Amino acid sequence: MGDRDNTTSGGYILLVWGSSIVFIAPLLFVIVGWLHEDYNTGYEILPLLILFGLLLSLPALVISFIVFKFLSYRITSVALLKSLTNLIIIVFIVLTFQILGGSMALLGSFVYSASIVFASLIYPIHSKDKIK
Repeated sequence: MGDRDNTTSGGYILLVWGSSIVFIAPLLFVIVGWLHEDYNTGYEILPLLILFGLLLSLPALVISFIVFKFLSYRITSVALLKSLTNLIIIVFIVLTFQILGGSMALLGSFVYSASIVFASLIYPIHSKDKIK
């Protein structure tokens, strides 16, 4: 990536999205299923969670990527940039689960939203390298 960091290249969004959809959210979903008998999910559904998570989150990825690129040139506060990006992604998560409906829509919204917030706390945005 040279001297351009994950803010200007959009790598931050891909890191947050990828780790949330492929790793954090599916594992949280299974853990909640093990802890709460009403949700009865086991590790055997991990491939389905990953596959459907990837497919159903593509519109949110594209829009959040575009918005992130736009905002990263205009917002100097890393915390504000992360918060606004998280908010946009969470809105899409909730909308997706509301459209899908079902008994696990609330749980899915919560788990995937929490995974986005968690992933955004893991990955830094390097403000010193931002294009001004």
